[in-house]
Amino acid sequence: MGYDFGSWSYDGPDSGFLEPTYGGFILTVNGGARYWFSPTIAVTARLGFGSLSYGALEFGVDFKL
Repeated sequence: MGYDFGSWSYDGPDSGFLEPTYGGFILTVNGGARYWFSPTIAVTARLGFGSLSYGALEFGVDFKL
């Protein structure tokens, strides 16, 4: 769960356009997998979906000390 916020303004030519709205709570569902190549190194993959058109696909490497 999180909160999204932001703002912008423009005072140049053609400034009669509507400004977009920002902000709101974000709810997400995430899942992932980890595969250990050795006792200290693993690759990871994560997938997430949520409100406010949120989507994520992540790949990474994890290290264990």
